Amino acid sequence: MDMGISGKKAIICASSKGLGRGCAEALASEGVNLVINGRNSEVLESTAAELRTAHGVQVVTVACDVTTVEGQSMILTVAGEVDILVTNAGGPPPGIWSDWDRDDFIAALDANMLTPIALMKACLPGMIARGWGRVVNITSQAVRPLQFWACPTRRALASLDMWRERHARLQKKVLISIIYYLEFMQQIERFP
Repeated sequence: MDMGISGKKAIICASSKGLGRGCAEALASEGVNLVINGRNSEVLESTAAELRTAHGVQVVTVACDVTTVEGQSMILTVAGEVDILVTNAGGPPPGIWSDWDRDDFIAALDANMLTPIALMKACLPGMIARGWGRVVNITSQAVRPLQFWACPTRRALASLDMWRERHARLQKKVLISIIYYLEFMQQIERFP
């Protein structure tokens, strides 16, 4: 099926492996040019080469930690204007919130709430001005309601969803979609 997105440009965060790579593969198979990101430059470059060979699209790599302000700036500078943004970062370690210290909470908030907000704030104005855009926020299974208090990222993800809902009301007249993908124990490195 032709999704009508060939020639568009996408940022896919944390895309050298796992769910991010799966998103990169899917978008590349539709003819989308990619800006991919990962912390391990060797794995990232290998992924980029495989995507270029398999799909014939442009693939630019940015080796950095997307959860840092510096990493976000690097990705946004290299990417320029984008049509599709896929936010993704490694999820929290398993466990319950009472086992975590302040640094664990801050890291969870940075990765799963503040990073997507910063990237959306940077990309959405251009999407709105051009009248088209897509944002996919890959979230953790941690947002499942029955487990809401089991880890600190759940509150961050709930806050992010409220922010997304409020922002979505501002863009009713343009074709901007913001969706969430809830990973649920997919067969990836994190859940063998």
